[in-house]
Amino acid sequence: MWINVWDAEDTTDILEYTAKVGKPLYNYRFFVNQGNSFWYRDCGPVAFYYGDQDSIAFLDFEYYGGRPLDDEIPVKIGKEFGIPVYSTTIEFEGGNILVDGDGTLFTTNAIADANADGEGRLYLDETSPLGFNVEEKPVLTLSQVRDSLVYLMYLKKIKILNRLQYDGGTGHIDLYADFYDENTFVFTKYPNELSSFFDAKLSSKNVDTLLSLSSRNGKKYLSRYIPLPRKDDGTWYKSSKEYENYTRTYSNHLFVNKTIIQPVFYTEGAGGSKTDYEEAMTALKNAYPGYNIVPIDVRSFDGSGGAIHCITKQIPAENPLRIFHYPVSAADLFEDGFRVDAEITNRSGIKNASVYWKRTYDENWNVVSLQKGDDNKFAGFIPNSALNEGDTVEYYIYAEANNGKTITKPIVAPEGNYKFVVNYVSVRDNFVSNDEISEVFPNPASEFASIEFRNVKSGKAKISIINSTGIQVYSNTVDLLSQYDVITINTSKLPVGLYYVNISFDEGSSIMRKMSVVR
Repeated sequence: MWINVWDAEDTTDILEYTAKVGKPLYNYRFFVNQGNSFWYRDCGPVAFYYGDQDSIAFLDFEYYGGRPLDDEIPVKIGKEFGIPVYSTTIEFEGGNILVDGDGTLFTTNAIADANADGEGRLYLDETSPLGFNVEEKPVLTLSQVRDSLVYLMYLKKIKILNRLQYDGGTGHIDLYADFYDENTFVFTKYPNELSSFFDAKLSSKNVDTLLSLSSRNGKKYLSRYIPLPRKDDGTWYKSSKEYENYTRTYSNHLFVNKTIIQPVFYTEGAGGSKTDYEEAMTALKNAYPGYNIVPIDVRSFDGSGGAIHCITKQIPAENPLRIFHYPVSAADLFEDGFRVDAEITNRSGIKNASVYWKRTYDENWNVVSLQKGDDNKFAGFIPNSALNEGDTVEYYIYAEANNGKTITKPIVAPEGNYKFVVNYVSVRDNFVSNDEISEVFPNPASEFASIEFRNVKSGKAKISIINSTGIQVYSNTVDLLSQYDVITINTSKLPVGLYYVNISFDEGSSIMRKMSVVR
C-alpha cells in the first residue's frame, strides 16, 4: 500500500488509528506530498508495462488546471521509486480510464471538453505577482485527442462514449461501468422508476454500444448488472437534479487482490436503507463471485461525484503473470470434450498450465493439463464422458511461470470460478447428422485431405481449419453442386499437428471433425 500524506506527522496518526481499530498496517510506504485534494484516481500516475521484462513506467497526464500540487504527484512518486515518468499536456483523469488489460480503452467525450482550451497546467511561482503561472497548451479536437491517446497508451482500440450529464460534473465512466475480467462488464442498472431520467437513457444506450463490440478474441463482451443505490429512506430520486445531490453508485469500488472495498450507504444504527444495502450486497456477490466484499459507508461523499474508486489507485504488480481467457459455453463442445483456450504470458515463460473442473455437486476437483501451442496459446478439454445433460460445470485455470510465480483465473478461484451448463440438445440441434458427411480422409493427412458430402442440399458450405491452440489457419467457402460432392483441401503447408475442421452451412447447421497432419 502506498499512502500519500500532506505532512509527515500524519503518518503517526494513521499508524496509531489503524492499530487501535485492530487493523495494523503492513507492507506499506508513506509519501509526503502536499496536495489540493484527495482524488488520487484522477491525478495519480497511470502505470504501464514495457519491454520483454515487463518493466514498469508511469504516464503522467495533465490534471485540473487549478490543482498544481496534485498535478506534481506522479513525477514525485516516480522519482522516489526510480520509475520512468512520461508527461504529456493531454488533460485526462484516471476515473475516465477503463481498460481491458489488452490495449482497449473505454472513456467518454469529457476528454473533448478538457482539451478544448489553451490553458494548461497551473504551477506555483513565487516570482509571479499571483504566486502562480499557467502554462499554455495546444487546443485539440476530439479526433486529435483520440489519436494522442492511441499513441501515448499504445492502444489497439479506443471507444469514446457520451458522458453522463448529472454525475456531479465528472463525466467519468467509472460511475456506472467496471470490468469483472477482460471479457465481462459489470454495469450499474437504473431502475424502471428512473427510466425517464436523461442519464438512465444515456447509460442504457452506452451499455448497448459496449455490448455490440467484440473483445480481444473476436467474441462479444459479456455483461452483469448491479443496482443503483436509493436514498436513505429507501425511496427513489424525484429528478435528475435531485440525484446529482447524491451521485450514489455501487460501481465506484476498489479491487485489492481478492477483496473489493465496496462503497455502501448504510451502517447498522447510523441510518440509511437496510433493504437497499442487503439487495445490493446480494447483487454484488453474484456479479463478483468469490470476492471478499468489504463495505464502507461513504454517505459523506454524497454529491461529490465520486467514491472509493476515485480516491484510490491500484499499484502495478511486478513480474505479472497474465491469463487471458474467454469463458467456455455449451457450444464449445468438440469430439474430445469442452474446449478450454487461454493465452498465458510471463517474462520467464510458462512452466505448466492446467484447468481444474468439477460438477457443482462434486466434492473434489479434476485436473487436465493445457497443452502449449504457438504465441503463448494453451488449450485442453474438459472431458464430456462423465457429464450429463443439465450438469453445471465449474472450472478455473491455473498457471505457473518458469520463475516460480503462480496464478489462477479467476484470481479468486476456487471460491469464485467460471460456470457453464451442459446442453447437448441445443448443440446437437445445430449439427448436421453423421450420415451427411463422411470422415475427413485420408486421416492422418499429408499433402491433401478430402471431405465427402452426401445427402446434403445444394448450396454453400464454409470450411474452416483450426489448429490446436484455437487459431484459424484455413477458411474457404465452397459451392456444393449436388447431393454428393467431394471437396479436396491442400494440407501440404500446414505444420504437423492436430487440427479441427469445422463445416457450416447456410441454414446454420454445422459439424466438427478432427484431423491430423503428418509428414
